[in-house]
Amino acid sequence: IVYGPSDPVSVVGYPFGKDAGGYAIWATGFVASEPSVDYLGLPILLVDCRTRPGQSGSPVIVQRNLGPVLLEDGSMISDGLPRFRLLGVYSGRINPESDIGMVWKTSAVREILATAVQTG
Repeated sequence: IVYGPSDPVSVVGYPFGKDAGGYAIWATGFVASEPSVDYLGLPILLVDCRTRPGQSGSPVIVQRNLGPVLLEDGSMISDGLPRFRLLGVYSGRINPESDIGMVWKTSAVREILATAVQTG
């Protein structure tokens, strides 16, 4: 799924350690930075989402429910099925007074996991 600034995203987690009937809570926000640009030179994407303590470590996804959906290889898919893309892992806001949050991109998560497997 291709995505960019202002596209909706969801941070799926447990704000203040709370759940909704045993399920995670989906906080919705928007992509706030260019996906190809690394924030502060780190593999971080910014999102504008009202998150709270307890959501660090939450997956951040972009979802499309209706077609057609543009894929990264340039192809289109239009089968009416929902499509998800994991953008990364939420790690908190850039400032306590801001709703702008940081998401470690999936490339960083892959690198961490690969290193852990090699050293593990």
